[in-house]
Order: sequence, then C-alpha cells, then structure tokens
Amino acid sequence: MQYRDTWWFRALKRVIPNETISISGQPYLTRFFLTGKYRRVLGEHRHLFLHVFHTSDTGRELHDHPYTGTSLILAGGYREERRSVVDSECVLANPRPYTAESRVVSVRPVFGPVTVRDYRPGSINRLGLGDFHRTDLHDPKGAVTLFLTGKRKRDWGFLDQRDRFVANTDRRVHATGATRSRARSN
Repeated sequence: MQYRDTWWFRALKRVIPNETISISGQPYLTRFFLTGKYRRVLGEHRHLFLHVFHTSDTGRELHDHPYTGTSLILAGGYREERRSVVDSECVLANPRPYTAESRVVSVRPVFGPVTVRDYRPGSINRLGLGDFHRTDLHDPKGAVTLFLTGKRKRDWGFLDQRDRFVANTDRRVHATGATRSRARSN
C-alpha cells in the first residue's frame, strides 16, 4: 500500500489545497499547500509544502529548483544524487587573441562531482540555487517531506548529459509526459 492509498492522505486531499504531478500518466508527487493564512509568519515570498512522493526520479535528468529550500523527511526517505555549481567560466565572443574588444557572451556553470546521500525520517536536506538532483525512494510506499522554500529567484530546469541547463517550459514538461492536476479544498 502506498501513502496515497491511506486514510490520512485522502483526508488531506479533501481539506488542503493540493496538486498532483504525474509523469506518463503515473502520479509522481502530490504537493499540499500549507502556507495559506500563515504566509505573514513565514515571509511573503516563502512557501511551506507537504510533499508526498509516489515514485522515484530514477532514470530522469537531474533537476533544480527556482529557490533555496529545506526539506525535513517525515516518512519513507530517499537516496539523492546531486551535482552542484562550484564555479563559473566566461564564454567570450572572440577569445583569441584576447583584446579589449573581447566581450562576454555568456557565463557557463562549472559543476562538481556527483555526490550521493541517503535521507531517512528525521533527516534535513538543504538545497541551494545551482543544486541539481534526483531522488530514488527507499520505501515502495513513497516518501513524505515538509518542504520550506526561499524566495523564487528564477525558473527551474534540467541538467542535460553535457552539463547544459535546459529551462523548464510547457513544451519541455509535455515532452517528458509530466502533467499537473490541482485540487482546492472547500
């Protein structure tokens, strides 16, 4: 039995605004919006979510988030693969020979090695801007986390196999088979 089949999950879906993200028709994650009337306490640009993971990210590209975040694992747990931006390098329009006319066209992130860490109930996972990750659930029932975000800084996206950032767009979401369905409580 998965967490989505429990009485408490069904009860929360009836009373707390939520959305379920599905990939290829299968539920991936249900997000419960807990901030509501407490937004003034947390800060105007912060959100508090209860995340119920239904399946792993295994086999998918690493993704990032548009904000910093702190996650408290409540049940289940997961193994996380992560690559973080450790530096950046400038890409010049005319690099040779370098002259005063050389100009920066873009800044390319430089990533550190892949790190792997296990998170169990009671663990805290902090994500910074530039942290790309994916999760592999420990428990077939799923995982439950409390997730506090920072202020949204940019769009989120994926890291492709050549370490290039691919912004999430509606076209990209549809290409990976992801869909969202929202439910509001009465």
